[in-house]
Amino acid sequence: MTKVCCENCMVVFSEQKAVWDGADKTEYCPECGEGGCLVRIKAGAFPTPKQLERLRDIYRNGTMVRLVAMSDPYSKLKPGDRGVIKFVDDAGGIHTAWRNGENLAAIWCVDRLEVIS
Repeated sequence: MTKVCCENCMVVFSEQKAVWDGADKTEYCPECGEGGCLVRIKAGAFPTPKQLERLRDIYRNGTMVRLVAMSDPYSKLKPGDRGVIKFVDDAGGIHTAWRNGENLAAIWCVDRLEVIS
Protein backbone atom coordinates (compact mmCIF):
# COMPACT_ATOMS: atom_id res chain seq x y z
CA MET A 1 0.00 0.00 0.00
CA THR A 2 1.34 3.43 -0.94
CA LYS A 3 1.56 6.01 1.82
CA VAL A 4 1.18 9.73 1.37
CA CYS A 5 2.71 12.48 3.49
CA CYS A 6 1.27 15.96 3.80
CA GLU A 7 4.24 18.34 3.78
CA ASN A 8 2.11 20.93 5.55
CA CYS A 9 0.98 19.03 8.66
CA MET A 10 3.38 16.03 8.27
CA VAL A 11 0.56 13.51 8.75
CA VAL A 12 1.12 10.21 6.93
CA PHE A 13 -1.85 8.21 5.67
CA SER A 14 -2.81 5.67 3.03
CA GLU A 15 -3.16 6.94 -0.53
CA GLN A 16 -6.87 6.08 -0.53
CA LYS A 17 -7.57 8.77 2.10
CA ALA A 18 -6.33 11.65 -0.07
CA VAL A 19 -9.21 13.78 -1.29
CA TRP A 20 -9.14 14.23 -5.09
CA ASP A 21 -10.77 17.28 -6.64
CA GLY A 22 -11.24 16.45 -10.32
CA ALA A 23 -12.15 20.04 -11.17
CA ASP A 24 -8.75 21.49 -10.32
CA LYS A 25 -6.84 18.16 -10.49
CA THR A 26 -5.50 18.56 -6.96
CA GLU A 27 -5.21 16.15 -4.06
CA TYR A 28 -6.09 17.52 -0.65
CA CYS A 29 -4.92 16.39 2.77
CA PRO A 30 -7.84 14.97 4.79
CA GLU A 31 -6.20 16.22 7.99
CA CYS A 32 -5.41 19.89 7.32
CA GLY A 33 -7.40 20.46 4.11
CA GLU A 34 -4.45 21.89 2.18
CA GLY A 35 -4.02 21.05 -1.49
CA GLY A 36 -0.90 20.37 -3.53
CA CYS A 37 1.15 19.38 -0.48
CA LEU A 38 0.95 15.59 -0.74
CA VAL A 39 3.94 13.43 -1.65
CA ARG A 40 4.14 9.65 -2.04
CA ILE A 41 6.61 7.88 0.23
CA LYS A 42 8.00 4.37 0.36
CA ALA A 43 7.80 2.28 3.54
CA GLY A 44 10.91 2.78 5.64
CA ALA A 45 11.93 5.90 3.70
CA PHE A 46 13.92 8.60 5.44
CA PRO A 47 12.43 12.10 5.39
CA THR A 48 13.72 14.56 2.83
CA PRO A 49 15.59 17.62 4.16
CA LYS A 50 12.40 19.67 3.65
CA GLN A 51 10.30 17.12 5.55
CA LEU A 52 12.90 16.91 8.32
CA GLU A 53 12.89 20.69 8.68
CA ARG A 54 9.08 20.64 8.93
CA LEU A 55 9.16 17.82 11.53
CA ARG A 56 11.60 19.87 13.62
CA ASP A 57 9.33 22.93 13.32
CA ILE A 58 6.30 20.96 14.55
CA TYR A 59 8.06 18.87 17.22
CA ARG A 60 10.35 21.38 18.95
CA ASN A 61 12.23 20.56 22.13
CA GLY A 62 9.83 20.96 25.08
CA THR A 63 6.62 20.55 23.05
CA MET A 64 3.92 18.52 24.85
CA VAL A 65 2.41 15.71 22.75
CA ARG A 66 -0.22 13.01 23.06
CA LEU A 67 0.24 9.58 21.50
CA VAL A 68 -2.41 8.79 18.89
CA ALA A 69 -0.97 5.49 17.62
CA MET A 70 2.24 3.49 17.97
CA SER A 71 3.15 0.32 16.11
CA ASP A 72 5.75 -1.00 18.60
CA PRO A 73 4.23 -4.17 20.10
CA TYR A 74 6.74 -4.17 22.99
CA SER A 75 6.11 -0.62 24.16
CA LYS A 76 4.04 0.01 27.27
CA LEU A 77 2.72 3.20 25.69
CA LYS A 78 -0.94 3.41 24.77
CA PRO A 79 -3.04 5.97 22.89
CA GLY A 80 -3.60 9.05 25.02
CA ASP A 81 -0.25 8.87 26.83
CA ARG A 82 1.51 12.23 27.07
CA GLY A 83 5.12 13.20 26.81
CA VAL A 84 7.55 16.03 26.11
CA ILE A 85 9.64 16.20 22.92
CA LYS A 86 13.39 16.01 23.42
CA PHE A 87 14.55 16.20 19.78
CA VAL A 88 14.01 14.94 16.23
CA ASP A 89 16.90 12.88 14.86
CA ASP A 90 18.15 12.84 11.24
CA ALA A 91 16.04 9.75 10.42
CA GLY A 92 12.83 11.47 11.57
CA GLY A 93 12.66 9.73 14.96
CA ILE A 94 10.74 11.99 17.35
CA HIS A 95 12.45 11.35 20.69
CA THR A 96 10.09 11.86 23.59
CA ALA A 97 10.24 11.66 27.39
CA TRP A 98 6.93 9.98 28.21
CA ARG A 99 5.11 10.53 31.51
CA ASN A 100 5.16 6.79 32.20
CA GLY A 101 8.97 6.96 32.36
CA GLU A 102 9.74 5.58 28.89
CA ASN A 103 12.12 7.44 26.61
CA LEU A 104 11.06 6.18 23.22
CA ALA A 105 11.11 7.75 19.77
CA ALA A 106 7.98 7.85 17.68
CA ILE A 107 8.86 6.88 14.11
CA TRP A 108 7.97 9.24 11.28
CA CYS A 109 5.66 7.55 8.76
CA VAL A 110 4.73 4.82 11.25
CA ASP A 111 3.61 6.25 14.60
CA ARG A 112 1.35 9.24 15.18
CA LEU A 113 1.57 12.08 17.70
CA GLU A 114 -0.70 15.04 18.38
CA VAL A 115 0.76 18.34 19.59
CA ILE A 116 -1.13 19.61 22.64
CA SER A 117 0.99 22.65 23.57
